[in-house]
Amino acid sequence: ESMVHAYDRGLYENVRLLDAVIRNILQEKFREEGIAEVDPSQMADREKVWLMTYVLKNEIRSTEAGTLTRAVRICQKEQLKEMLEKYRLQAKAPVNRMLLFFMRHPGKMLAWLDRKVFEFYDQRQNA
Repeated sequence: ESMVHAYDRGLYENVRLLDAVIRNILQEKFREEGIAEVDPSQMADREKVWLMTYVLKNEIRSTEAGTLTRAVRICQKEQLKEMLEKYRLQAKAPVNRMLLFFMRHPGKMLAWLDRKVFEFYDQRQNA
C-alpha cells in the first residue's frame, strides 16, 4: 500500500482542528475588514464538506476493522447531509460525486460499495 493511500488514524481529528482554525481566521478577517454581506461560517461549512471528503476517502479505503462504521458516524456527527442540502454542493469528479452521495445517504452497505469502487479504481491506476 502506498504512503498516499495509507490509513491515517488521526486524520479526522486533525481535520476537525483545522476546521476550527479556518472558522476563527475567517471570522476575524471578516470582522477586521468589515465584511458583512457574506457569512464566514457558510464559507467554513463549504470548506468543511470538502475536507470531509478527504476524511471519508481515508476511512472508506482502509481495510481496518470498524472504519466503515466510523465513516457512517462521521457523516451523521458532522451533519454533512444537512450541509449538502443547505448549500447544494455538487462535484464534477466521479469519485467525489460518489462521496457526496454517501454523505447524503450514509450507510454501511454504501460505504462497503464505495470501498470496492476505490479498490477497483486504485488497481486500474496502479496497473
